[in-house]
Amino acid sequence: MIRMRKSITIDRPVSEVFAYMAQFENDMEWRNELLEIQRTSGEPPGEGATYRQRVQYEGLEGDVVLEVTAYQPNRLIAYREAGDLHAEGEYRFSPEDGRTRVVVTEEIELEGPLAPAAEKDGETVRRQGELDLDHLKDILEHRSAWRR
Repeated sequence: MIRMRKSITIDRPVSEVFAYMAQFENDMEWRNELLEIQRTSGEPPGEGATYRQRVQYEGLEGDVVLEVTAYQPNRLIAYREAGDLHAEGEYRFSPEDGRTRVVVTEEIELEGPLAPAAEKDGETVRRQGELDLDHLKDILEHRSAWRR
């Protein structure tokens, strides 16, 4: 089991950060391990929305279904994933002087074709999570292309 807790402060209002992260299709821009994502049910954003994902760790690919399990606007998005990995995680949002603090917690178990990546080095998965958050921060602070 790989356990992670990461946090980052993004120089954008909580409403902007939350709106971007609530649209899981945006994950293609900032999550390095994500090869593909497609909503399969539910109206995003919101609890009950599901997504099919193709992920890659250490060159190994797997399929995962993500389900949003809790949704509190500008405060919380929780999810669980099943397939070639099992995970439970959440994004917690809090305003800090016009900026947004995002705390990400996850418990991940890589299975099937992804299992060797966890056995090899779970620290690689943790480091990638940190790099992904740095990329998210860069996107939200320095690029406005995603905004309408």
